[in-house]
Amino acid sequence: MVDQISFSGPFKFVNGVMFCFRPAQKDFIEVRLGIKLKTEPCPPSALDLLTFRERRISLMRSAEFSEEDRARLLQPLIDQLKRDLDANINDSEVLFEILAATYEQQTAYGCYYNVKDLQYVNSTAIIFDAINAPSMGSTKNESIYLTATNRSKLGAEAYLAYFKDDPPKFRIFDWSYPGGYFALCSPHDALSEYIHTRNVDGKDYETLSIVNSTRRRPDNDWVNEVLLFNAKYNVYDFIYSNSFPADHAGYYKWGPIIETSAEMSFYTNSIGFFDAYIMQDTQTSRLLTRDVSYMTGQYPPAAANLILKENYSFVAHW
Repeated sequence: MVDQISFSGPFKFVNGVMFCFRPAQKDFIEVRLGIKLKTEPCPPSALDLLTFRERRISLMRSAEFSEEDRARLLQPLIDQLKRDLDANINDSEVLFEILAATYEQQTAYGCYYNVKDLQYVNSTAIIFDAINAPSMGSTKNESIYLTATNRSKLGAEAYLAYFKDDPPKFRIFDWSYPGGYFALCSPHDALSEYIHTRNVDGKDYETLSIVNSTRRRPDNDWVNEVLLFNAKYNVYDFIYSNSFPADHAGYYKWGPIIETSAEMSFYTNSIGFFDAYIMQDTQTSRLLTRDVSYMTGQYPPAAANLILKENYSFVAHW
């Protein structure tokens, strides 16, 4: 009997069984379906919601869209933020300027995609390890997100969110919903099977391996999918998916970034990413090297790079 094998995005299907590429093993490993992570209220506070939406508006301003496309994507986000604020401001442009004023001259520290590189037709995925530190450090800092897009303007962000002195939480924000949607929020104690230790340059780091994929299905709809590597069983666990009809006429600009509060004047633990790979269409996985991406960031002003390997691995503290 001949095996029925097909490929789609970072996935391989063998006789109907799903596998996902794991760069660390240079092979496809099995995907477990039907996994339900423990969840918590999403988002847990109005302030958290407003902060996240404000930062998204700022990041959106730098994305590679036509003005018409930018306005179309920004408007639902602004409208939703307006509802969240319950603000009595009729002019959305005035609201936009007020909310973005703190962030418009600031760029989250990390890796950004080159404008003309890493474009795709049928699929795009980013695979990376995010550092799971005990906390972000000083409780005087407000929050840090270790997040990334996979290039798709209607993809998801699957990320670790640090607040005050708490261990990080795992979250998924899905851009395929108008204005974006917090699709999943999980507490740190739900991640025990997914946190694993890796040694880099002689130092141990606890990390979480994330797959964030957007691909076209045979029916021409698209689907966002998020997987976590389960270190206990050496499999990927299928955590989230959402299907949507869409065209992909634009691209988000930010890859793995350390997104901080506007003011970050206090100590942080070492945080960052290891081995960020991009996998698109029928191409094999490739690291986010300097020929397709660049590092930048205007805040905090005194980031200390402990590790910087091309642009695919970076660890910093303040």
